[in-house]
Amino acid sequence: GLLSYQDVLNAIEREFHLHEGEEREIIMKLWLKGQTMLSILQRYRHLLRDLNLDDDDFLGGLKV
Repeated sequence: GLLSYQDVLNAIEREFHLHEGEEREIIMKLWLKGQTMLSILQRYRHLLRDLNLDDDDFLGGLKV
């Protein structure tokens, strides 16, 4: 099901070792992590485009 605010905060505390009251630090960490994820996705998108795979034959394209 949906995570509660407390679930999310607990996960953030575990991953970043930050606690409630450190909102500025939490916001910075999450924003930077989001930016990192976006740049990784961009890189994969370019990689897939460079491979020039046919959408209808994805596995066939990988075998080349």
